[in-house]
Amino acid sequence: NKRPDTGDIVLVLHPQRPGFPMIKRVTAVLDDDRYFLRGDNASQSTDSRDFGTVAGKQIIGNVICRFP
Repeated sequence: NKRPDTGDIVLVLHPQRPGFPMIKRVTAVLDDDRYFLRGDNASQSTDSRDFGTVAGKQIIGNVICRFP
């Protein structure tokens, strides 16, 4: 498994809602294995603008396929 990079789409556990997975885009990778995530629908998305950065251990995996 590769470490997520800027621009990758990831499946991540919500940091404030245990067991709630969400799909977000990585917009920044910080040195201490923390990630800034944003939803593609910025006006309706709950993301790092609301809950801050997430730890790498909260990321379940990279999304490698999406449908149009």
